[in-house]
Amino acid sequence: MQKSSVIELVSGLLTPVLAAAGLAYALFGPVFREFSASVAHGGQPVEQQSRSHGLLEEGLEPATAAFLCAIFAASLVTALGAWMHTRSSRWPGRVLTVTSAGLLFLGAFVSMLSIGFLLLPAVVTACLAGSLAYRDRPRQPSPVI
Repeated sequence: MQKSSVIELVSGLLTPVLAAAGLAYALFGPVFREFSASVAHGGQPVEQQSRSHGLLEEGLEPATAAFLCAIFAASLVTALGAWMHTRSSRWPGRVLTVTSAGLLFLGAFVSMLSIGFLLLPAVVTACLAGSLAYRDRPRQPSPVI
């Protein structure tokens, strides 16, 4: 197995792990922060509160749940495609890896203002696996003259 195939396999298999970590932090970690204050008549603040909470405490809409599942599925398909491509060097693994890395990149770009930055490590490893899969094309045998 070539060095580029090993890097492709490791980065492809690391993609769902990093995506799961980012999605778990988005769901359970302190992603949102609320500030509240009440002011008395004299202009002096009476009470100030700050609270951090995750996406599940905020409320998970069906569209959001579907988006998160699609992101995780794209990361799993990236790992599957990288594994298939390093084992057989055929086009289905290459197509799966490149397409799912592109979808993962698109999903992180669309959600960049909310949770997309949490997906950046998974996107980087997916793009690395996709670029190595795309670069590693089988060479055509040269004709014998």
